[in-house]
Amino acid sequence: MTIRVRVSLYSGLRTDRFAEAEVELPEGATVNDLREKLDLPLQDIGIVMVNARSGTFQQRLQPGDRITLIPPIGGG
Repeated sequence: MTIRVRVSLYSGLRTDRFAEAEVELPEGATVNDLREKLDLPLQDIGIVMVNARSGTFQQRLQPGDRITLIPPIGGG
């Protein structure tokens, strides 16, 4: 079986492909599986949000989840 999740990419993670999209993944997939499917380097992601809450790369995704990936925030 597969699940569908909604993904939003912010700032430097946005690609010419999309800034927001629906993605299909195998049931039991994690945020890291999603990251790999989108071909995003781990070091390019600083904040993971799942359903507007702090998430982790190991977090299992559920159908309809909304995932937001934000690059590391630098200051100076």
